[in-house]
Amino acid sequence: KYVLHVGNNAWYKNRIGVLEIFCRYINVYEDLDLHLVLVGDPLDGAQVSYLSDQKATGRVHVYKGLTTKGLEAMYNCAEALIFPSRYEGFGWPPLEAQVCNCPVVCSDGGSLHEIVGDSALIARWDDTESHVLNLRQVLKDYEVRRNLVSKGLQNIARFSNEEMVVGLCEIYRRLIASRTN
Repeated sequence: KYVLHVGNNAWYKNRIGVLEIFCRYINVYEDLDLHLVLVGDPLDGAQVSYLSDQKATGRVHVYKGLTTKGLEAMYNCAEALIFPSRYEGFGWPPLEAQVCNCPVVCSDGGSLHEIVGDSALIARWDDTESHVLNLRQVLKDYEVRRNLVSKGLQNIARFSNEEMVVGLCEIYRRLIASRTN
């Protein structure tokens, strides 16, 4: 049983925040079976030190260089995606998770609130306690989980190839109209 984070060690991904949320959750709720899977870069020195201090080293697993099918399998088997990013220009992991029926707990950083709307549980990137409570809801309340999965599937329909082509054509129409005026 695991929760997932997909991303690298860039400052805006807030990977230390992911570790803080996970460690706080397992300590407060004494969830001895829950693990954290990080897909991306190996842990940096500060992250290794933090996990050692929290005595959670053996419960965090890092995978780098997964194939597309491997990443899809990770999303499909995860209990939730944790994504407390400080800032995202777009934010693919929440959408990838939703395609795989994986509930999302994320921040409102950058475009994320616009990307997920009401199909995820959202808190500020630095609000660890709210993220912990949101994670608890996803892991322990079947109705919340079911509702997020359903809303996630509705949400991803907005990003179909057809919708993107229609949107892009509309942008070109507006640009052409503004140049002829």
